Amino acid sequence: MKVFVKLIGLNVISRDRYHEILEKTIMRLKDSTVNVRKNALKLLISVVCIYKIILPMVTTDKKFIPLNDVIRMNQQTKADLAELIESLSKK
Repeated sequence: MKVFVKLIGLNVISRDRYHEILEKTIMRLKDSTVNVRKNALKLLISVVCIYKIILPMVTTDKKFIPLNDVIRMNQQTKADLAELIESLSKK
């Protein structure tokens, strides 16, 4: 799981593999071991961040998104997910 987080962060995994990784990650979220679930959650966050970045690119005819926009969207997504995780941990 940790390796996939790094690979996704480096953007070296093909887009067509994200769905498979997402399925495996969701399965790992149901694991009984805390560390496995924690790493799966980190991977899920990485996949969601990437999806949020590439989805506008796929739905429009743009081939590339400007780097500043990618950085801004990534930071916003991480902040949104951190807020979500915090609210879920309070329940």
